[in-house]
Amino acid sequence: NAQKNNVKIILVTPPVFASYARHIDSQIYEYMQGATKEISEKYTTSYFNYLEDTRFVESDYSDVDHLNTQGAEKFSRIVNTEVLGNL
Repeated sequence: NAQKNNVKIILVTPPVFASYARHIDSQIYEYMQGATKEISEKYTTSYFNYLEDTRFVESDYSDVDHLNTQGAEKFSRIVNTEVLGNL
């Protein structure tokens, strides 16, 4: 159990290409967001949603839902600052 072992759980949705985000099934996305909120509240976790983060541009992706090396390095810096920096 994470709480028993003093482990902090953080939920993160990574970025995807803008056209991919626009075509995500809205019902499935709403369900995911509801489940994420429920888990966050139940277990007192933080949630960071980067799905449509405009800091990511086409050249950051290897395909519509995977970052390439450059994009992954950018995302790692953001997570380090914004997610881990707020623990």
